[in-house]
Amino acid sequence: MGVVVPAYNEEATIVESVRSMLSLNYPELEVVVVNDGSTDETVERLIDAFELEPVDAEVPFEVPTEQIDRVYRSRVYEELLVVDKANGGKSDALNAGVWLTDMPLFCAVDSDTVIDREALLSLVRPFLEAPTTAVASGGVIRVANDCRIEDGVVKEVSLPKTGLPGLQVMEYLRAFYSGRLGLNRINGLILISGAFGLFQTDAVREIGGIGRTRSRRTSTSSSASIAI
Repeated sequence: MGVVVPAYNEEATIVESVRSMLSLNYPELEVVVVNDGSTDETVERLIDAFELEPVDAEVPFEVPTEQIDRVYRSRVYEELLVVDKANGGKSDALNAGVWLTDMPLFCAVDSDTVIDREALLSLVRPFLEAPTTAVASGGVIRVANDCRIEDGVVKEVSLPKTGLPGLQVMEYLRAFYSGRLGLNRINGLILISGAFGLFQTDAVREIGGIGRTRSRRTSTSSSASIAI
């Protein structure tokens, strides 16, 4: 499975996020971090922390993204690939990862999302139960504010103590626990969260990639996410 992580100006958190993803419990894993034209030191932090070196990766001619400048592979973690490209938005960055991974499935993850170590094993279940028809599956997201996280692992869960993230907790409870999990009982699904979703790689390539509408990098709160 490939874990595709779009990153834009994430120098403060990108190293810890990548470390948590490298520690996920899954038998065959590749982590693809796509630096989407960051103007800070996101790439430099990754190079220093994971001993990245440039590689001669074959970039497909038809890849539907802005220009890919360089591809790095870690000398310490062979499963870590970093793509450095011109800015094009989140969907553009995801497409770069989708076209450069060799894995049959890829998990799209926000760079500020901490994934539970066992989450991928649960997320892949629909593909094992229906290998010829399953094309996507989604997990549950909750707010990470005020949770104690050490080395990419959630050690203690607490509720946010400020207003806006607190409201987001209630919205997540409505959207995921009473909404999407409820619809799942009747085999229904409105959408799959962009912060944590698993897709069949070839199916996404066949439709030309993820929508290329330029994403606006705005946020309604300062919360990170936990994917379970």
